[in-house]
Amino acid sequence: MNRFVVISPREFKSSFLRVVKQKETEEGFLNCWSDRRAYNAFFLSYDGILDEVCRGLKRNLTYHREYWYVDAILYASKVSPKHTGGFTYANYLAAAIESENDFSKSWQEMNKLCQFHSPLSVLITYPDSKTKYALRNFAAICRKADVFNLFSSRLKKVIVYGAPTRGGEIEWTFYKYTEGKFVLY
Repeated sequence: MNRFVVISPREFKSSFLRVVKQKETEEGFLNCWSDRRAYNAFFLSYDGILDEVCRGLKRNLTYHREYWYVDAILYASKVSPKHTGGFTYANYLAAAIESENDFSKSWQEMNKLCQFHSPLSVLITYPDSKTKYALRNFAAICRKADVFNLFSSRLKKVIVYGAPTRGGEIEWTFYKYTEGKFVLY
């Protein structure tokens, strides 16, 4: 029998920071920052950042990219019925993750994440200067989609902002949805 895996926002943050801090020292990470295609490959590929974050959680999860139009998912159990042509279906999503380089499109990605019934949904994006305004709009999207009042208690929503610093590193800021708004954590 498979156990249902729930990843807390803190667990995700810890694993994510551990991986990106290590990757920042690698030549390719900061060099591909301005090239969206290279950055997405570095971030989303198998053996990329999110795959390593999944392994770093040490929860016996599998990373899969591009699943039902979501950039990445983490799952613990799957079914591969013979009639599916070999396609694997996750029994449930432990996490749904969207990484959006174009901040102006991040609203669509948050709306998409609100449609998935997973214990953790994460939007990773790279904001312009209107971060507080954006957080209010992301919260409004969540409030409207949260018809069963589960987003603060069971179906956690997290936003990760990434911004390059003058020192050549990337500053990562984490927000979680609670009581109708996104708060720093």
